[in-house]
Amino acid sequence: MVKPPKVLPARRVTQWVAAAATVAIGVQFTLWVIPHIAGRWPDVSRPAGVEAFLPIDGTPALRHLVLTGVIDTVHPAGLAIFVGICLMSAVVAKSFCSHVCPVVLYLGVVTGFRIAGYWHTEITEAEYHRRLPEIASPIYTHPR
Repeated sequence: MVKPPKVLPARRVTQWVAAAATVAIGVQFTLWVIPHIAGRWPDVSRPAGVEAFLPIDGTPALRHLVLTGVIDTVHPAGLAIFVGICLMSAVVAKSFCSHVCPVVLYLGVVTGFRIAGYWHTEITEAEYHRRLPEIASPIYTHPR
């Protein structure tokens, strides 16, 4: 039986905290959006952390900061997160992906279940070769 790879406890804790923060931001954002859809004013404020889900906005905001010396007031959180990710990556390679990104945590949990035998799918060699182009594509789409 193959053992799952060891993960530093601090890294796993950081991943769980980041995942919990992501869920909390998502819940608060949902509670903010639903009243807007219904035509009412929301009871909760829009979470600033929602800007983290628009990382492409951090690049023009950084350019604006460099050229003008002024932080963009529309999306300051996007700039802060983008600069933080860049600094983290400069100090420790792949630090964002390996320590903060909730997707990596999800993949680690799924891999652990598969290695432990709780989630196992067997396919024939012919099925493997039939699905290989789909699995090897840059955007993997799960068969329905």
